[in-house]
Amino acid sequence: MTICNQDENMVFFMENGAVDTYALTATSAAVNHPVTELQNTSRRLTWRSTSLAANTITGNWTTPITPEANLRGRKVGIVFINHNFPKNIAGDYTNINVKLYDSTLTLRINENFTGVNFSGMGYKEETAIGLIRPYKNRVIYIAGATEFDLRRCEITLTGVGALAGVTNWEIGRLYVGPIFQPADNVYWENDKLGAVDDTRVSFSRGGDQFSDYGSKRRGVYLEPPASLVTQSDISYWMYLIHVIGSRTPIFVDVHPRIAGDFGPSEISEAYLNLLWQVYGIANNNIRFGRRASNVMSVTGSMQIVEQA
Repeated sequence: MTICNQDENMVFFMENGAVDTYALTATSAAVNHPVTELQNTSRRLTWRSTSLAANTITGNWTTPITPEANLRGRKVGIVFINHNFPKNIAGDYTNINVKLYDSTLTLRINENFTGVNFSGMGYKEETAIGLIRPYKNRVIYIAGATEFDLRRCEITLTGVGALAGVTNWEIGRLYVGPIFQPADNVYWENDKLGAVDDTRVSFSRGGDQFSDYGSKRRGVYLEPPASLVTQSDISYWMYLIHVIGSRTPIFVDVHPRIAGDFGPSEISEAYLNLLWQVYGIANNNIRFGRRASNVMSVTGSMQIVEQA
């Protein structure tokens, strides 16, 4: 029931009512790291378990969560942001079990997912990717889950193997909900990756340079395709730009892929998949124009800057 490969269109995670609207529980929580931190928009404030024993995060709602009408019919996605799941190396990995229940508490989805293996890469490539924190996002896509209203969600983390260097589970932000996957994709040459550096540089009268170091974050710059936005996507784009806007962080997976591993011949795909996943605020400079009764033209660009 999983979807997505390197040929899939980009994905926007906008609605997170299933996590943010109602109380969550967890098997355990360390001091100063309660499970409510998963509802905080900051990626730095984390839920942390007390050990590597199996831990279940549960959302159990008194009334079902109906997927947002604008997004109904889209696939459901789950994102773990700023997590500490180890890489899948030598049989050591995190097993993620996802259970979703409908309004009658009937189990509708029961799927297992594991970590992604990067051991086939060379040290230089693995280090370069690691410096930009891509391992800290884990995306799961599930088809068919928007066919029912969500009443209960159970996500169980279980360690397999030694998990060297890891003593507990830790997650900064959790998304569970429907996704927006445009029918008209952004062309690969129109999805630039850059850095937003808040460092301020000044010079003394004598010409000496001083740097007041600020944060450095990733930024993804998207230009909608030159082709027209079709009828099926117009309402979703409008919702993203005019309702979500820049008030709430979103998660964007520009080159979605679910894979068991990235081998030496797939380094470029690993970069595309991992580095082009960004959780942050969207700054929009997109303009629509009416071209026909069921299509619109699009100009401008969208910048997603990584959330602190």
